[in-house]
Amino acid sequence: MAATQSQGFNRRLWQRFVAIAWPFWHSEERWRNRGLLALLMLLLLGQTGFNVLFNQETGEFTSALAARDADRFWASIWRYSGILLPAVPIYAPYYDVGDTLGLRWRRWLTQQFLARYFEQRAFYRLNAIIGIDNPDQRIAEDINAFTQQSLYFTMILLGSVLQLAAFSTMLWTISPGLVYFLIVEHFEGFSRLSAGVDRLHAFSQT
Repeated sequence: MAATQSQGFNRRLWQRFVAIAWPFWHSEERWRNRGLLALLMLLLLGQTGFNVLFNQETGEFTSALAARDADRFWASIWRYSGILLPAVPIYAPYYDVGDTLGLRWRRWLTQQFLARYFEQRAFYRLNAIIGIDNPDQRIAEDINAFTQQSLYFTMILLGSVLQLAAFSTMLWTISPGLVYFLIVEHFEGFSRLSAGVDRLHAFSQT
């Protein structure tokens, strides 16, 4: 019985999430919104690739230090510096793009909810309900939490999958056992996603 209720809860939760999130990606500005999302995903993919390269070079100059091989150490440092130069334009705009997309989503969703809030003077009926204080402020705060956390945990999930794939390929050549350890370690990312789903559920109940 509990399992059935849990499955029903999850299904309703995701249905409500899709009902709120879906229209934004099909609005009149959908192509720009989708373009920003695609750019954000490309930047995340680039970060993952550079993380693999940085990890390789870090291991290289650490091994060079352990072997007291000065030529090998400085060669690795120069390669690391060479990788760092093209990596900066990938890392720098990631958060700006994410914030821009989040603000656009928040603005659009706020306009939609406020339109429904003022439709047929619904705000009078809401203000008359005991227990609902400052509904307009709650709308603004909840929409901000919904949009920001949705993007944040989506990027965590996608980043975890990309890093799992990238580092698994590299580690498999070293030790297959490390790959299995990495898979277990990345379940932490999915646990963060679960925590985000709980917060989204709190939003859907308001």
